[in-house]
Amino acid sequence: MQTANFAVAALARHPRPLSPTQSAHDTASPPREEPQFPDAERAARHAVQIWFSGKIEESLMDFRNERCREHCERHDDGALRHHMRMTAFERAYAEEVGRIIVERRYVRPIT
Repeated sequence: MQTANFAVAALARHPRPLSPTQSAHDTASPPREEPQFPDAERAARHAVQIWFSGKIEESLMDFRNERCREHCERHDDGALRHHMRMTAFERAYAEEVGRIIVERRYVRPIT
């Protein structure tokens, strides 16, 4: 009887595969919520556009860190909100870098 309980517990921990009548669309993640820090995301995307303009000599990472610090200093947030603002900035920055790389086809083949 102990193995039956183990099987029930194991099934409860792991989601079941899709049934024949269920589509992947039915189980898709919900749409992304409105950004909690839209100003941080706008600032990050703008910073990436500036960096890719070719006028910046700093590395992409150093420029991100400087711009994120400047953006966060303009806000009087507590430690948690500061961390959340930084995370929103860094995520938007990375997404924008990826978008530009794909859009402009900056990826070079490995030789």
